[in-house]
Formats: sequence, structure tokens, C-alpha cells
Amino acid sequence: MATKDTDYDEDLYTDTSMFDADEIVRSVEEVARTKKEAEKNASARRRFEMMMEERKLAADLEDAYDDEWSDDMNEDWDGDNWS
Repeated sequence: MATKDTDYDEDLYTDTSMFDADEIVRSVEEVARTKKEAEKNASARRRFEMMMEERKLAADLEDAYDDEWSDDMNEDWDGDNWS
């Protein structure tokens, strides 16, 4: 248990060897494939509801992203002078 904010094992948080990228990709592809099959077998009403839900989620994501970053964050990141 960390006693201070700076008291942690950095290697624990930066070690990515525990992740199997191939397995992650296969898992995501399987979920997408299952979703597509379910969408094909769904009624027209359910497909329409799914489409509207996807649009709402996309709009919510866009709104969340817009709220996250203020206009003053749009500065030239190429230079060293950020003031």
C-alpha cells in the first residue's frame, strides 16, 4: 500500500509484458463479429434502435471531448515556449 503519492512501483504500471496483443485483437474481433451477426438477425425496429444508440453515443463522445479541452489548449506544441 502506498503511503505517499510518489511511493509506488513504477515498473508495475509500465510493464506491458502481461498483455497479449494477439489475444486482445482476437477478442475485440470476436465481439465485433458477434455484434454484426446479432444485428443481421435483429428486427428492423431493433436495428433502427441500435443505429440511434450508436449515433447518440458518438454525439455524447464528441460533446465530452469538446468539454474536456478548452480553446487555450490549441497552441503550437512544436516550440519549447508554451506561454
